[in-house]
Amino acid sequence: MKKNVKRLYRKSLAVLALFSLELALVTLIFSVSLYIFYLVWRYVIFQGEELEGYTVFDKRVFEWIESWSGPGMTTFMEIVTVLANRNFIIAASVILILYFLFIRKHKWFSMKIPVVALGCITLNIILKEMIGRARPTMPLIEAFGLSFPSGHAMMAFSFYGLLIYISYRSISNKILRYLTCIFLFILIHLIALSRVYLRVHFATDVVAGLALGAAWLFLSLFVLVKVEKFSGRKIEPVL
Repeated sequence: MKKNVKRLYRKSLAVLALFSLELALVTLIFSVSLYIFYLVWRYVIFQGEELEGYTVFDKRVFEWIESWSGPGMTTFMEIVTVLANRNFIIAASVILILYFLFIRKHKWFSMKIPVVALGCITLNIILKEMIGRARPTMPLIEAFGLSFPSGHAMMAFSFYGLLIYISYRSISNKILRYLTCIFLFILIHLIALSRVYLRVHFATDVVAGLALGAAWLFLSLFVLVKVEKFSGRKIEPVL
């Protein structure tokens, strides 16, 4: 009896220590991401008023992009930017939900997708209306709505970041797993770059969007994983 009590006590301490470590790590990432967003927002508010909506950082990034832009690169960026379009993300989310519900039958993955993706879209819409920053002049493609923070950057980090998490958890082949994760990581930053290249966002919009997307992703995953474990119905990946 005493041995069982000691074993349970040690196991409880180990679980508590692991939970505390995970909570500390997620809290750190979430706090740093929010702080970066706050710093960029303050920078935009103070310098944007002085420079007609632009900041020094925005101007320099636009100048750097102009130094290597060209017709071929513009076409490439137009294709890349579609991959974080709101309608594309919603359609991709529905397809993935159905895939994990009926083909691979991993119900918890199918729950994480709408929470992360649709929650991020809603958060972005609210923040844009609250901040009200206009988009840059002379965009290379048509764009509607407000500018700060970049919805594409937020969605790129949260949605494709979620796919990195799913790929890491579910792909058994080690080489394929790491190649997939690296590809998605590069794609996130290409999408972010495309928004500045196409002049539909300032660079500060994109930096803020990436930071907020990271905060939302890590917070959502932490909560959902804890709910998954607490429910006692954790489903092992089957890919």
